Amino acid sequence: FSSYNWIIFLFILIGLILYYNMCIPIIQKQKEKKIVYSQLMNSLQIDYSLLKDKKKSLGQNFTSQIIVDLMLSLSEKNHNSKILEPSAGLGIFVERLKEKGFRNIDAYEIDPSFCENNPDIQNKEFLTLNLKNDYDLVIGNPPYVRWKHMPKEIQVFLYNSAFWKNKVNALSDILQTFIFKGVDLLKENGELIFITPYFWLQSLHASKLRE
Repeated sequence: FSSYNWIIFLFILIGLILYYNMCIPIIQKQKEKKIVYSQLMNSLQIDYSLLKDKKKSLGQNFTSQIIVDLMLSLSEKNHNSKILEPSAGLGIFVERLKEKGFRNIDAYEIDPSFCENNPDIQNKEFLTLNLKNDYDLVIGNPPYVRWKHMPKEIQVFLYNSAFWKNKVNALSDILQTFIFKGVDLLKENGELIFITPYFWLQSLHASKLRE
């Protein structure tokens, strides 16, 4: 090598060393995040082989923190408000609400594996509960499940319930029931903030909901 080539080589070597040292903390943080997430999922004792079936029958779609924070920013309710999370899942909405100072929160989740190690979430089927319409805010990511994929006991309950008789049918999605009941449980000037697909804004069998 000429002296010029050695200088170029040293610059490249120094650059690689600096880049390597910059990458180590980033890689370490990513590993730590994966470890924490893995520990969380393991603590919930989730059977991963069942996740696909549960997504179809229970409509499980987990929400990222950035979406949760965006949804919370839409609310004008204060920390004394009574809040309902009807499909709590892993509890991300409850966690972020508590971090922001909210304490009066009712959270329900049908999947018992998500509730065993989370005292803030009650393992109950939201649709069958007899709750008072005194909530200031109903917020969450409700399930999206077509009628034919709903658990049989939910189909029977909806079919035999006077409240649901003229609201849902065999072409409905369980999402519609969560919106119907969520609105019904709000007090005057209450807020409902859900993240949903847009089909119910167009489909014929969701016309009752739009009305």
